[in-house]
Amino acid sequence: MKPHLIAAALAAALAFPCAARAADWTGTGELGLAFARGNAESSTVNARFNFKQDADPWLYEFTAGGLRAKGEIITVNPNTGAIRRDSVTNANRYDLGGKVGRRIDERLYLYASGRYDRDDFAAFRWQFSSTVGLGYEFIKEERTTLTSEFGIGWRRFQPVDLLVVEPPPPRVVRPDSEDSVIARLGVDLSHRLTDTTDLVNKLVVESGGGKTFAQNDLGVSVKINERFALRTGFQLRHNSDAPQGVSSTDRLLTTNIVVGF
Repeated sequence: MKPHLIAAALAAALAFPCAARAADWTGTGELGLAFARGNAESSTVNARFNFKQDADPWLYEFTAGGLRAKGEIITVNPNTGAIRRDSVTNANRYDLGGKVGRRIDERLYLYASGRYDRDDFAAFRWQFSSTVGLGYEFIKEERTTLTSEFGIGWRRFQPVDLLVVEPPPPRVVRPDSEDSVIARLGVDLSHRLTDTTDLVNKLVVESGGGKTFAQNDLGVSVKINERFALRTGFQLRHNSDAPQGVSSTDRLLTTNIVVGF
């Protein structure tokens, strides 16, 4: 099945219970914008959505996010002095994820999850993973929660295109997609620092086939009122097996407006 069809099926499956029992769901939406105009032009847009439902004994979660940035390259012809402006895309990423769980007792639960990630400027073009496993809520208090998950599953991904120069002529080659069995670790920490300030940290590690992908999202939110908040986030993504010329680590710092549903 094509990766974009897998992603669409995942989104549709998670959206079905949402439509059926929308009143039981809670969630947040984030949006950040930056535009520059004048001597140079640039634009950056990032957005993220998260929806959850705890319909004991069932648990549902759906996430989606995206990042796109464009900038301007200015070149001057040394012979004529003519100025040329070219718009280039330097970030283009989106991801979809979903999880369904069923409680075994008050703290322990079974889960099945899926994640699709596409990034035009990373060590892979796209990757899809699906895992099943166990989750445990180590801390379940009003101000602090700490949950960990461990599972086994499967991952398929498309490596970036490679520039081959030997033998001539130089050409771009698209490697075959790869798949492997993986182990997945997830850690989710949430702590209310004050009545208006929350700290959240989410870590996901997927390892298998000699390759490890890790993503950590750290965020601090400050309430503006009952519905809106201001959130500063720092995301770190790491791929252990990046090809030559591609950085293995990406960093993203955002400041977004958050609306609660």
